[in-house]
Amino acid sequence: MHQYQVGGSLPPNSLIYVRRKADTELCDRLKAGEFCYVLAPRQAGKSSLMVQTIDRLQGQGIKCVTIYTSNMGTPTDDEPQWYASIINTLVNTLELSEEINVRSWWENHHHLSSVQRLSEFIEKELLVRITTQLVICFDEIDSVLRLKFPVDNFFGLIRSCYEKRARDQKYNRLTFAVFGVATPLDLIQDKKRSPFDIIGREIKLEPFQDEDEANNLRIGLDGKVHNTRVALKEILNWTGGQPFLTQKICKLIQDWQYDISEGLEADEIQYLVTENIIKNWETQDKPEHLQNIPHRLIQKPIQRTISRLKLYQQILEQREVDANGSLEQIELELSGLVVKQSGKLKVHNKIYQAVFHAGWVGKQLDVIRPYADRLADWIASNRQDTSHLLRGKELQDGLSWAFDKNLSGEERQFLKASQNLEKQELQKADRSFTLQKSIIWAIVAVFGLAIIYQLGSKIIPIIPHNQSNSSKTNNISNPNNISERLSSGERRLFREKSNLDLDRGTETFKSANYPEAEKLFETAKNSAPNDPESQIYLNNTIARQKGSPFKLAVVIPVDNQAESAREILRGVADAQTKFNNSGGVNNRLLEIIIANDGNEEPVAAKIAHQLANDPVILGVIGHNSSNASDAALPYYEKVGLAMISPTSTSTDLNLKSKVFFRTVPSDKAMGEKLAEYAITNLKLDKVVIFSDSGSYSTSLRRAFDGYFTQQGRSLTIVDLRSSDVEKQLLQNIEENKVGAAILLPSVDTTSVAISVAKANAKLPESQRLKLLGGDALYNPNTLIDGGNAVKGLVLAVSWFDRDTSYAANAQERWGGNISWRTASSYDATQAFIKALSDKASRSTVLENLRKVQLSEQETSGYPLKFESNGDRNGKALLVEVSEGAPAPKNSKYGFKLIETSGNIQE
Repeated sequence: MHQYQVGGSLPPNSLIYVRRKADTELCDRLKAGEFCYVLAPRQAGKSSLMVQTIDRLQGQGIKCVTIYTSNMGTPTDDEPQWYASIINTLVNTLELSEEINVRSWWENHHHLSSVQRLSEFIEKELLVRITTQLVICFDEIDSVLRLKFPVDNFFGLIRSCYEKRARDQKYNRLTFAVFGVATPLDLIQDKKRSPFDIIGREIKLEPFQDEDEANNLRIGLDGKVHNTRVALKEILNWTGGQPFLTQKICKLIQDWQYDISEGLEADEIQYLVTENIIKNWETQDKPEHLQNIPHRLIQKPIQRTISRLKLYQQILEQREVDANGSLEQIELELSGLVVKQSGKLKVHNKIYQAVFHAGWVGKQLDVIRPYADRLADWIASNRQDTSHLLRGKELQDGLSWAFDKNLSGEERQFLKASQNLEKQELQKADRSFTLQKSIIWAIVAVFGLAIIYQLGSKIIPIIPHNQSNSSKTNNISNPNNISERLSSGERRLFREKSNLDLDRGTETFKSANYPEAEKLFETAKNSAPNDPESQIYLNNTIARQKGSPFKLAVVIPVDNQAESAREILRGVADAQTKFNNSGGVNNRLLEIIIANDGNEEPVAAKIAHQLANDPVILGVIGHNSSNASDAALPYYEKVGLAMISPTSTSTDLNLKSKVFFRTVPSDKAMGEKLAEYAITNLKLDKVVIFSDSGSYSTSLRRAFDGYFTQQGRSLTIVDLRSSDVEKQLLQNIEENKVGAAILLPSVDTTSVAISVAKANAKLPESQRLKLLGGDALYNPNTLIDGGNAVKGLVLAVSWFDRDTSYAANAQERWGGNISWRTASSYDATQAFIKALSDKASRSTVLENLRKVQLSEQETSGYPLKFESNGDRNGKALLVEVSEGAPAPKNSKYGFKLIETSGNIQE
């Protein structure tokens, strides 16, 4: 399979290089001796175009030299070195080093300026020794903008070479081309010397137009996509033909563990783009592409940045604007963010629009300055209209913002003018106030002191605003403070029930009075024996008294799924208690830091950032949902902090990270388990899948889909977030003759999945479908809310109580049956404990986890070993909703482990 290349120049023989109109035009124009320039956004294919063109020209006997201006020096290099390096590159590339000693030649012409020496070299040496046509290409020409000397002379030299053709025929053999990210106005200020306006030929590098033009990209999709043409069309729908992004999505498909079935191209490609490019784009942008756009947009002078952002904001609002060739429009085009089509400027593609949305633009404008609009209007009035200056609170906010900023001259003038205006107005107000006081005292002299009382309330409003309320301060606390979401014992995270001893314990723990806190947490634990929070805080208090505890964090969804969060903590508390009671490692015990992310991705990311920046934390247990895990992983990956999730099943997580592990079987294992059961035991050929398109449950659906369709079976897919799921159930029964409904909801859509089961139960018995499902339904609510409708429902799950020693002890400790979340969290904590050593560090823990092997006596009941990708080396289990099985209150049904035939029998 031919590999795609994301970033860098494609070699001349590349089978996936897409030839565009620019390829033919550039080659023809250079052969004709014209000065050509390709000024386009980064990663638009400029360098690949240059490489391909040079290869074609050399194949026709034309000599070519490429000079990479970015490699010719730093901004501190002087002018002679820069020009000498051009001559040196020409000599070495054209193999003239035996004939010309560059150092000697340069010194022998010291009486000439640097640019004159290059001109002399071209005329007296280069064009004398090279008698064939010669093309000199300057790549990354925008790097000249960083030089500490003017480059107008350089571009003036290029222009002079063309002007000399009229009197010296050998200059007809010399042709120049430049490639880069800049406008002609950026590169040269003197129009009289510019080669761009008079002799230049602009080569427009357009995006890939359609799947026909980009047809050869399909070569790498063979074997991964059933309909490569439809897939390529969908890719271009996302990228707008942008070469880098197009190659990147093709490679994502090529490297994905799943194939894309016909009819699912749009859904699957949308998933890949969202999860691997758009989501958390700042951390996933490797090699850098999206980050180059803000770098290009946001740079000095500030006023031009504001103009670019305002123009882009307008394009987002109106979808397109008329192209007028203004500087702002040209600069916006060079950022790559917009493209000109049919005389209109539009956002280049859907990916850019998703990443650089209106909210992002607003945020950038706010970051630039809080008075951006006022400053722009003041400058536009030629600094005359004082109505645009700042006053009062706006002025104070502006001065506070500007305190530690490197301001432009315009900004300093603006703020100074605002201060002067306010001073003048206050002085005027003071004079008015003095006059009013004089009048008042005159009235008092005539009518007596009683008038003062009547007028007092009327005097107050005219006091200048800077003289009132001066002692007030704004002390509003931030309710989203991440530190308030973390606790080793300093605060309660679960507050539904009162527990005075737990409250007192946290206050005492906060003051580091650990012996007293130990007593209070012990009492709190005894008064609420099924509450794992007090148990963990008790363990932490004892660990701190021992000194130098190991520290792990566990991240749970207290806000939105408090009971699931407790289930996770119970397993963690069990493993911590067992380890600490055994004396730990060399008397060092384990402290657990509890963090609450509420299963909310932005909060998860912030918590991950804080945990990653605390070097004493050796590992993280969590996060709960796959979405939250995905948001957090980039921060852990960056610092090499291991994360073991006891609940996140998405197969896409371990594709993105080398620090990710899990103690629950992946979606791949559970999806294939369900599919094989459907084929082997239920003898099904057609099914309908109800899944949640807005979550990681799609990962489970893809696993089922892949296995089921590879065995020659067929399926249809219904989105649980659509408004007519029950209608689509009936439609699939009548039209597609399906034999089962596969319910794969996320946590958010379990209620919809149960409604599907209830709609199925209302059908005549002969029409009812078999029901299968994922582990999101493996909880008591399914049994209670589903009732008779879920009888016979078969679920793929990660763990089932088989009367293991851990399960028996945990049930006694917590006063009832424990869940799979408790078991897998216990296993995750046990794995970390196994990886600890007296001199444990993040790197040693990460290395040891890859070698961890735990027997069934050391876990919740099943041996534990991690595969190379971080998955648990184990199988998924199948349970069935059945009468007679242990059932929760308010339900006559429970879950029982079922025996199966075929390869999946336990």
